[in-house]
Amino acid sequence: QIILCRYLSTHFKSNGGGNIIILGSEAALTGKKKGTLYSAAKFGLRGFAQALRDEVGTSGVGVSIINPGLVRTPFFDKLDFEPADREKNAVAPEDIAKIVLELLDTRSGTIIDEINLSPGSHSINFKKNA
Repeated sequence: QIILCRYLSTHFKSNGGGNIIILGSEAALTGKKKGTLYSAAKFGLRGFAQALRDEVGTSGVGVSIINPGLVRTPFFDKLDFEPADREKNAVAPEDIAKIVLELLDTRSGTIIDEINLSPGSHSINFKKNA
């Protein structure tokens, strides 16, 4: 993401503006046990987004970060846990897509720094054979 943002920010600055949307994680907000490295990486990505926003903001480039909690995707296929079955235990990918579209549709000059999405419940299932 950092390398891609380097090129995007240069391109957008030379064209007078644009939007960079970074997908982070709820793990960037609160570290949890068994997620030490993941949280550290996501905390770093969140800091990167904040610093990049500060660097390019006066050039008409918007930088937003979306921090979802558990999202029901194949991400969990090879892990030993997954969101519990009920709908409220995970964010739907479609919800994230709607937010991306809203960010892109926001009036130029209005910057939405950060959006945090959490499932209604944080129940997870641990897989027995993973």
